[in-house]
Amino acid sequence: MGRSSKRQSTRYRVGKVSYFQYHGSWYVYYREAGRNVRRRVATDKDEAAAAAAQINAQLATALPTFFSFQPIAIDDLVKLYLDFHEYTARSALGTIDRYRTALRHLQSYSKECGRRGRQAHEINVDALVRYLRELKVSPSGRKRPLRDKGVRFVLETCRSLYTFAHKRRHLPPYSENLFSESASKRNRNWDAKPIFIFDEQTELRFLQVAEGWEFAAHFTMAKTGMRPGEVSHLLVEELDLENGWLHVRNKAEIGWLVKTREERDVPLCDALRAVLRKQIASRKAGLVFVRSQYLPPAEPWTRRRMQREVELRISQAERKQKDTLTRQERAELAESVWRDAGVLKRDGLRRSFLHVAARADLPDMTCPKSWRHTFFSRLSHYIVKLRTKSDARESASIRNTWRSITSGRSSCSSAANLRSSSSGMLLQRKYASLEASLYCLSVAGDSPVAAVWNRNCGDTSTSASVSRSVASSVFNSGKNEA
Repeated sequence: MGRSSKRQSTRYRVGKVSYFQYHGSWYVYYREAGRNVRRRVATDKDEAAAAAAQINAQLATALPTFFSFQPIAIDDLVKLYLDFHEYTARSALGTIDRYRTALRHLQSYSKECGRRGRQAHEINVDALVRYLRELKVSPSGRKRPLRDKGVRFVLETCRSLYTFAHKRRHLPPYSENLFSESASKRNRNWDAKPIFIFDEQTELRFLQVAEGWEFAAHFTMAKTGMRPGEVSHLLVEELDLENGWLHVRNKAEIGWLVKTREERDVPLCDALRAVLRKQIASRKAGLVFVRSQYLPPAEPWTRRRMQREVELRISQAERKQKDTLTRQERAELAESVWRDAGVLKRDGLRRSFLHVAARADLPDMTCPKSWRHTFFSRLSHYIVKLRTKSDARESASIRNTWRSITSGRSSCSSAANLRSSSSGMLLQRKYASLEASLYCLSVAGDSPVAAVWNRNCGDTSTSASVSRSVASSVFNSGKNEA
């Protein structure tokens, strides 16, 4: 009797799902939403049987299986992502604007591929990177290629977008993030602009040609390391000139927050206290730095008055349109109150920085944040000097306390401890004075520094008294101890 040529079937079935072995691996096969689904699930028969049972239960209860996903178009995915950051994560409005701008390049590339309603899982990442490299942008009015930093930010935003889509089952399961490799930190920025750090000559040249509020604002950033937005939104009520402290505070009720959302206290040197006294004059409230040609009202813009005005304008707008305002609309109304209070324009400090740098013949200086880079570079250098002292424990306490205060991650008790501790007073007295009067022992006399000081801060007697306090605290004791 001849042997049958019919091969024995290796397929097994669990309800509507079958599983079988192919080339050493086990696969499942079933139909979902009118489509055939065939996926590799395991290398062992028992694991494949368990997966088939789970999928069969999901099909029986009309639940999506763990191999299913819902394709979504790029435009729809971007809208879901931005809505998540707007309403759920409550990200900063500036952050959402940056995400929207970055993802606009992805949307433009998707539309240029010639397929309307392109799905997110069909994007070719290498072709997108090539598109970004050839793209021309004009952030300042002149077209130029997108820099490496901009390309990297777009890819990092796309990576975050696809992670968001994967969690919501809009991408094929068990597939890697398409942008995980292209957005890695190994992609260096080869065309990044160098960070400008002031030295004593360039700082003096810059401040010599600065006048009025420009001198006071840039001198404040130079001696405190504050951000431009923190300086432009600084209120007179946040200055404690008697004790030598400046308080950086969130003002959520009037539509402004610190970048890190963390408040901090900053010590003031004697020279900066004199500059700020001259700047605020006899005012008791309002903004410390107001735009030029601004006429202050009879009633000063206190923080409480600004809050009442913001609430009034929001309520009037909601009554007019008979609906709740969005966060963006509330922010615009709060910004209108700041404008009425005389705040500098959004790019006011940067434009003044560029104009002063042009007058000082310093064309490489284009970013007011250079003051912050300079301040913390010199602070780090000074702390390294402190570490060479015999009292290493005290210098470590200064370093750690100042780092927590200036980074904005300290509590109010830490700030109080810094003000009252010997370490904090040592740092305030020696470092702040070290950077106080433009790298010179004296501002009195006929020196170039004296002309800057007398033009912006008052008479020679005031400058001489400040100079003596600076010189006595730094160059007599600081040189011996640092």
